[in-house]
Amino acid sequence: MFKLNNFIKVLVLFNCSLGICQTTVVKYIGQNDDKIILSYNFIEFDDDTVVLDTINRMLSVNCSDFSVFSSNDISRRTVIFSECNDTIDFFINTKNQICYSSSNNKFRKLESDYINECFERFGPNETVGEREILNSVLKKSFSIDYNYTDELAFLELSYKNNQLSEAFYNYHKNVYWSLSMLSKLEKNVKTQELLAEIENSFSNSNYLLNIYEYRRLITFYNELLLKNTSNIIYEGIKEQNIIDYLLYSKIKGYFYPYSNEIVSDQQVNFFKKNCKNLNFLKEIEEDLLINDNQITLSDILSRNKGKMILLDFWASWCKPCIEEFPYQKKIIEKYPEISFVFVSIDKSQLAWKKAIKRNLKIIGSGKHYLLKKSSTDIILKKIKLSEIPRYVLIDKNGNIVNNDLPRPSDKTIEKKIELYLK
Repeated sequence: MFKLNNFIKVLVLFNCSLGICQTTVVKYIGQNDDKIILSYNFIEFDDDTVVLDTINRMLSVNCSDFSVFSSNDISRRTVIFSECNDTIDFFINTKNQICYSSSNNKFRKLESDYINECFERFGPNETVGEREILNSVLKKSFSIDYNYTDELAFLELSYKNNQLSEAFYNYHKNVYWSLSMLSKLEKNVKTQELLAEIENSFSNSNYLLNIYEYRRLITFYNELLLKNTSNIIYEGIKEQNIIDYLLYSKIKGYFYPYSNEIVSDQQVNFFKKNCKNLNFLKEIEEDLLINDNQITLSDILSRNKGKMILLDFWASWCKPCIEEFPYQKKIIEKYPEISFVFVSIDKSQLAWKKAIKRNLKIIGSGKHYLLKKSSTDIILKKIKLSEIPRYVLIDKNGNIVNNDLPRPSDKTIEKKIELYLK
């Protein structure tokens, strides 16, 4: 179900550093009516996702240093860089490139031009291995250089010519360094010089941990040096903020949508004992409450007895699901006699709550549930839920009358619904 379609898709990852947060504003100034999907996160893993279009154009987020936006379009993995209190205006040009600027920062437009030229010259900010894959898929010839020599030279020249801000320059310099180290580790290059260079970076990890590529690097570094031991953290790592992040990322993995593992009490206790980051502790604590809020489909039908029900199966991490919300709102408004129920398959309660809050103006605060999978749930067995988004129509007697409705963006959905309203 996760296929590229004609909508403009923009994945925006906000990597905010720690500290007192200010505000970054992002505005879509294009005239295209297609929906634009924006996702953003901090050092924590849960992505926040919203839908922007010509009606809902603006997104405002907290930021204490810098923010980095990244497109998830496979053919255009470019980024947007902003500093706190920037107001970013962006659109998609005729070449399908992200173009942005800021009225309060002269560098943003120059940096946008730099990013697009850099992408055309060298390819996306990915490891060498990922560039090789993209070359194969897209029939491209992205640069394959473990030292990112050309990229760094272009960065230095542009900075020297006063085309880049110092914050942008420092960020990208560390991105290329992180990718270089990561690319070499992925090729199993483990020289003492290489490992020592990574270890020397730990002294600056308060800043570096806000960079996605660096977080990938230390995670890979940690796993590589653990070998076959039962430890979670490599004993050579002494910096508490890195330990906190690695502990957090390990336990957060159990709440990933595709994880079939269940976190044990022993693992939870180890995390609570050794992690000192209060934000991480609070987030995991809330995620562990998810079992208290899950209900079965049979219970949902019982609560809506005597009404026609449209079940919307979704998740906070499902971009196509979020993309359908504005269309679902129109369906809800057109058929007030139908009980619309949003059923999330999220494993993270915090991610689920945040997603509802972000999209509250579109989907409302009404009937939202976390799905509890049960072998005795007859309705769930009949639906055979294997992918999302998924839309199921149930009549007033509790019978499934359509097990796979068209998406709300498909105009035929109204005809399908009206067949059973008569």
